[in-house]
Amino acid sequence: LARQGLGLAIVGFNPLRARYDFDPPLNPWEQTLRETDRDYADDAAHVTTLSYGPDINLSQPDWTAEQSLDAARKLNHYAPYIIPFSFSSPFYNGQIWQGCSKRTYERAGLRPAVKLFLAAETLADFVSRSRLVHPARLPGETGRIEFKAFDAHPSLAILTACCHLLEGICLAEDLTGRSEHADVALYRRAALAGFDDAAIRDGASEVLGKASAALLRVGDSRAVAALSPLKTLLAARRTPAHDLVAAYRATGLMYKPGGHALDI
Repeated sequence: LARQGLGLAIVGFNPLRARYDFDPPLNPWEQTLRETDRDYADDAAHVTTLSYGPDINLSQPDWTAEQSLDAARKLNHYAPYIIPFSFSSPFYNGQIWQGCSKRTYERAGLRPAVKLFLAAETLADFVSRSRLVHPARLPGETGRIEFKAFDAHPSLAILTACCHLLEGICLAEDLTGRSEHADVALYRRAALAGFDDAAIRDGASEVLGKASAALLRVGDSRAVAALSPLKTLLAARRTPAHDLVAAYRATGLMYKPGGHALDI
Protein backbone atom coordinates (compact mmCIF):
# COMPACT_ATOMS: atom_id res chain seq x y z
CA LEU A 1 0.00 0.00 0.00
CA ALA A 2 2.70 2.46 0.99
CA ARG A 3 4.66 1.88 -2.23
CA GLN A 4 1.55 2.88 -4.19
CA GLY A 5 1.00 5.99 -2.11
CA LEU A 6 -1.92 4.40 -0.27
CA GLY A 7 -2.64 3.80 3.39
CA LEU A 8 -5.24 2.47 5.78
CA ALA A 9 -8.33 4.53 6.59
CA ILE A 10 -11.35 4.03 8.84
CA VAL A 11 -14.84 4.94 7.69
CA GLY A 12 -18.26 3.34 8.18
CA PHE A 13 -19.83 4.25 4.81
CA ASN A 14 -18.30 5.23 1.52
CA PRO A 15 -18.00 9.01 1.90
CA LEU A 16 -17.84 9.78 -1.82
CA ARG A 17 -19.98 7.28 -3.72
CA ALA A 18 -23.76 7.24 -3.60
CA ARG A 19 -23.89 3.91 -5.44
CA TYR A 20 -21.62 1.00 -6.29
CA ASP A 21 -21.38 -0.08 -9.92
CA PHE A 22 -20.00 -3.57 -10.52
CA ASP A 23 -17.09 -3.54 -12.95
CA PRO A 24 -17.08 -6.07 -14.51
CA PRO A 25 -20.84 -6.70 -14.25
CA LEU A 26 -22.14 -9.56 -12.12
CA ASN A 27 -21.95 -12.96 -13.80
CA PRO A 28 -25.04 -15.23 -14.05
CA TRP A 29 -24.16 -17.18 -10.87
CA GLU A 30 -23.84 -13.94 -8.88
CA GLN A 31 -27.08 -12.60 -10.29
CA THR A 32 -28.91 -15.81 -9.33
CA LEU A 33 -27.45 -15.67 -5.81
CA ARG A 34 -28.78 -12.16 -5.29
CA GLU A 35 -32.20 -13.20 -6.56
CA THR A 36 -32.51 -16.28 -4.33
CA ASP A 37 -30.48 -15.66 -1.14
CA ARG A 38 -32.51 -13.98 1.62
CA ASP A 39 -29.48 -11.92 2.61
CA TYR A 40 -29.84 -10.05 -0.67
CA ALA A 41 -33.59 -9.51 -0.45
CA ASP A 42 -35.03 -6.00 -0.74
CA ASP A 43 -32.13 -4.94 -2.98
CA ALA A 44 -29.77 -4.83 0.00
CA ALA A 45 -26.64 -5.59 -2.01
CA HIS A 46 -25.87 -1.90 -2.57
CA VAL A 47 -25.71 -1.35 1.19
CA THR A 48 -23.30 -4.25 1.60
CA THR A 49 -20.85 -2.85 -0.93
CA LEU A 50 -20.91 0.72 0.41
CA SER A 51 -20.94 0.14 4.18
CA TYR A 52 -18.10 -1.05 6.39
CA GLY A 53 -18.04 -2.53 9.89
CA PRO A 54 -16.89 -5.56 11.86
CA ASP A 55 -18.57 -8.91 12.35
CA ILE A 56 -18.01 -9.60 16.06
CA ASN A 57 -18.36 -13.25 17.04
CA LEU A 58 -19.43 -14.59 20.43
CA SER A 59 -20.03 -18.10 21.72
CA GLN A 60 -20.25 -19.99 24.98
CA PRO A 61 -19.47 -23.73 24.85
CA ASP A 62 -21.76 -24.52 27.78
CA TRP A 63 -24.83 -22.88 26.26
CA THR A 64 -27.63 -24.86 24.69
CA ALA A 65 -29.09 -23.76 21.37
CA GLU A 66 -31.97 -22.25 23.34
CA GLN A 67 -29.60 -20.17 25.47
CA SER A 68 -27.69 -19.02 22.41
CA LEU A 69 -30.91 -17.95 20.71
CA ASP A 70 -31.97 -16.05 23.81
CA ALA A 71 -28.63 -14.18 23.82
CA ALA A 72 -28.99 -13.41 20.10
CA ARG A 73 -32.49 -12.03 20.62
CA LYS A 74 -31.21 -9.88 23.49
CA LEU A 75 -28.39 -8.44 21.38
CA ASN A 76 -30.88 -7.82 18.59
CA HIS A 77 -33.15 -5.86 20.93
CA TYR A 78 -30.47 -3.63 22.45
CA ALA A 79 -28.45 -3.02 19.26
CA PRO A 80 -30.00 0.40 18.42
CA TYR A 81 -28.98 1.76 21.83
CA ILE A 82 -25.31 0.71 21.70
CA ILE A 83 -24.30 1.23 18.08
CA PRO A 84 -23.73 5.01 18.49
CA PHE A 85 -20.55 4.09 20.38
CA SER A 86 -19.13 3.09 16.97
CA PHE A 87 -20.65 5.68 14.63
CA SER A 88 -18.11 6.62 11.97
CA SER A 89 -20.15 7.50 8.86
CA PRO A 90 -21.23 11.17 9.02
CA PHE A 91 -20.49 11.72 5.30
CA TYR A 92 -22.38 10.89 2.12
CA ASN A 93 -21.81 11.63 -1.55
CA GLY A 94 -18.89 13.94 -0.80
CA GLN A 95 -20.62 16.05 1.85
CA ILE A 96 -21.35 16.10 5.57
CA TRP A 97 -24.49 14.05 6.10
CA GLN A 98 -27.37 15.21 8.35
CA GLY A 99 -26.69 12.61 11.06
CA CYS A 100 -23.99 10.49 12.71
CA SER A 101 -24.29 7.20 10.80
CA LYS A 102 -25.31 6.97 7.17
CA ARG A 103 -24.40 3.28 7.44
CA THR A 104 -26.98 2.58 10.13
CA TYR A 105 -29.64 4.70 8.44
CA GLU A 106 -29.28 2.75 5.18
CA ARG A 107 -28.79 -0.74 6.64
CA ALA A 108 -31.69 -0.66 9.11
CA GLY A 109 -34.26 -3.18 7.95
CA LEU A 110 -32.13 -4.38 5.02
CA ARG A 111 -29.25 -6.20 6.70
CA PRO A 112 -29.37 -8.32 9.88
CA ALA A 113 -27.86 -6.99 13.08
CA VAL A 114 -27.43 -10.47 14.60
CA LYS A 115 -27.11 -14.02 13.28
CA LEU A 116 -27.00 -17.32 15.14
CA PHE A 117 -25.48 -20.39 13.46
CA LEU A 118 -26.73 -23.85 14.43
CA ALA A 119 -25.91 -27.40 13.32
CA ALA A 120 -28.20 -29.16 10.86
CA GLU A 121 -29.62 -31.54 13.45
CA THR A 122 -30.69 -28.58 15.61
CA LEU A 123 -31.56 -26.15 12.86
CA ALA A 124 -34.87 -27.74 11.92
CA ASP A 125 -36.28 -27.13 15.40
CA PHE A 126 -35.31 -23.44 15.42
CA VAL A 127 -35.41 -22.07 11.89
CA SER A 128 -39.21 -21.87 11.90
CA ARG A 129 -39.15 -20.03 15.24
CA SER A 130 -36.49 -17.44 14.53
CA ARG A 131 -35.30 -15.42 11.57
CA LEU A 132 -31.98 -14.95 13.38
CA VAL A 133 -31.03 -18.63 12.87
CA HIS A 134 -28.77 -19.73 10.01
CA PRO A 135 -27.12 -23.07 9.14
CA ALA A 136 -23.59 -23.60 10.44
CA ARG A 137 -21.23 -24.21 7.54
CA LEU A 138 -18.54 -25.88 9.66
CA PRO A 139 -18.81 -27.90 12.90
CA GLY A 140 -16.82 -25.25 14.77
CA GLU A 141 -19.33 -22.60 13.75
CA THR A 142 -22.17 -24.21 15.73
CA GLY A 143 -23.43 -21.84 18.41
CA ARG A 144 -21.66 -18.81 16.94
CA ILE A 145 -23.46 -15.50 17.42
CA GLU A 146 -22.45 -12.88 14.88
CA PHE A 147 -23.09 -9.21 15.71
CA LYS A 148 -23.04 -7.04 12.59
CA ALA A 149 -24.58 -3.69 13.56
CA PHE A 150 -21.51 -1.62 14.52
CA ASP A 151 -19.94 0.93 12.20
CA ALA A 152 -16.22 0.53 11.50
CA HIS A 153 -14.58 1.37 14.82
CA PRO A 154 -12.25 4.38 14.71
CA SER A 155 -9.82 3.01 17.31
CA LEU A 156 -8.68 -0.25 18.85
CA ALA A 157 -9.76 0.98 22.29
CA ILE A 158 -13.37 1.52 21.19
CA LEU A 159 -13.44 -1.79 19.30
CA THR A 160 -12.18 -3.59 22.42
CA ALA A 161 -14.73 -1.81 24.60
CA CYS A 162 -17.60 -2.70 22.27
CA CYS A 163 -16.54 -6.36 22.22
CA HIS A 164 -16.64 -6.47 26.03
CA LEU A 165 -19.96 -4.61 25.99
CA LEU A 166 -21.51 -7.39 23.89
CA GLU A 167 -20.05 -9.95 26.28
CA GLY A 168 -21.58 -8.12 29.23
CA ILE A 169 -24.98 -7.91 27.53
CA CYS A 170 -25.00 -11.67 27.02
CA LEU A 171 -24.16 -12.19 30.71
CA ALA A 172 -26.58 -9.59 32.14
CA GLU A 173 -29.66 -11.43 33.36
CA ASP A 174 -31.41 -8.17 34.30
CA LEU A 175 -31.53 -6.98 30.68
CA THR A 176 -34.96 -8.30 29.83
CA GLY A 177 -35.52 -7.02 26.25
CA ARG A 178 -35.72 -9.54 23.42
CA SER A 179 -36.60 -9.11 19.74
CA GLU A 180 -36.67 -10.96 16.46
CA HIS A 181 -37.15 -7.98 14.17
CA ALA A 182 -35.29 -4.72 13.57
CA ASP A 183 -36.90 -1.58 14.96
CA VAL A 184 -36.11 0.49 11.87
CA ALA A 185 -37.51 3.72 13.32
CA LEU A 186 -35.34 3.37 16.44
CA TYR A 187 -32.23 2.59 14.38
CA ARG A 188 -32.80 5.69 12.30
CA ARG A 189 -33.35 7.86 15.37
CA ALA A 190 -29.99 6.64 16.63
CA ALA A 191 -28.38 7.20 13.23
CA LEU A 192 -29.58 10.79 13.05
CA ALA A 193 -29.14 12.02 16.62
CA GLY A 194 -26.85 9.58 18.43
CA PHE A 195 -26.83 10.16 22.18
CA ASP A 196 -28.58 13.52 21.81
CA ASP A 197 -31.76 11.44 21.53
CA ALA A 198 -32.98 10.90 25.11
CA ALA A 199 -34.40 7.43 24.44
CA ILE A 200 -31.16 6.24 22.84
CA ARG A 201 -29.10 7.81 25.60
CA ASP A 202 -31.19 6.28 28.40
CA GLY A 203 -31.13 2.87 26.73
CA ALA A 204 -27.37 3.01 26.28
CA SER A 205 -26.92 4.04 29.91
CA GLU A 206 -29.00 1.09 31.11
CA VAL A 207 -27.15 -1.38 28.91
CA LEU A 208 -23.70 -0.06 29.78
CA GLY A 209 -24.44 -0.11 33.50
CA LYS A 210 -25.93 -3.60 33.58
CA ALA A 211 -23.33 -5.08 31.23
CA SER A 212 -20.57 -3.62 33.40
CA ALA A 213 -22.16 -5.08 36.54
CA ALA A 214 -22.47 -8.49 34.89
CA LEU A 215 -18.80 -8.50 33.91
CA LEU A 216 -17.87 -7.50 37.45
CA ARG A 217 -19.97 -10.35 38.87
CA VAL A 218 -17.97 -12.91 36.89
CA GLY A 219 -14.72 -11.31 38.06
CA ASP A 220 -13.60 -9.77 34.76
CA SER A 221 -12.30 -6.45 36.06
CA ARG A 222 -10.13 -6.02 32.95
CA ALA A 223 -13.22 -6.02 30.74
CA VAL A 224 -14.95 -3.53 33.03
CA ALA A 225 -11.95 -1.18 32.81
CA ALA A 226 -11.99 -1.51 29.02
CA LEU A 227 -15.50 -0.01 28.92
CA SER A 228 -14.13 3.37 30.03
CA PRO A 229 -14.09 4.99 26.53
CA LEU A 230 -17.79 4.21 26.14
CA LYS A 231 -18.63 5.87 29.44
CA THR A 232 -16.73 8.96 28.31
CA LEU A 233 -18.62 9.14 25.01
CA LEU A 234 -21.99 8.68 26.68
CA ALA A 235 -21.32 11.31 29.35
CA ALA A 236 -20.37 13.84 26.66
CA ARG A 237 -23.27 12.78 24.37
CA ARG A 238 -20.73 12.30 21.60
CA THR A 239 -20.03 9.61 19.04
CA PRO A 240 -16.81 9.05 17.07
CA ALA A 241 -18.61 10.70 14.14
CA HIS A 242 -18.40 14.06 15.93
CA ASP A 243 -14.61 13.84 15.91
CA LEU A 244 -14.59 12.82 12.24
CA VAL A 245 -16.65 15.89 11.29
CA ALA A 246 -14.36 18.14 13.34
CA ALA A 247 -11.30 16.62 11.67
CA TYR A 248 -12.86 17.06 8.22
CA ARG A 249 -13.46 20.73 8.85
CA ALA A 250 -9.82 21.10 9.86
CA THR A 251 -8.15 18.85 7.26
CA GLY A 252 -10.65 18.06 4.50
CA LEU A 253 -10.35 14.30 5.15
CA MET A 254 -13.58 12.29 5.30
CA TYR A 255 -12.03 9.37 7.18
CA LYS A 256 -9.66 8.63 10.03
CA PRO A 257 -6.11 7.99 8.75
CA GLY A 258 -4.54 4.87 10.24
CA GLY A 259 -0.88 4.02 9.79
CA HIS A 260 -1.01 0.58 11.36
CA ALA A 261 -3.43 -2.32 11.14
CA LEU A 262 -4.02 -2.20 14.90
CA ASP A 263 -5.46 1.31 14.56
CA ILE A 264 -8.56 -0.14 12.89
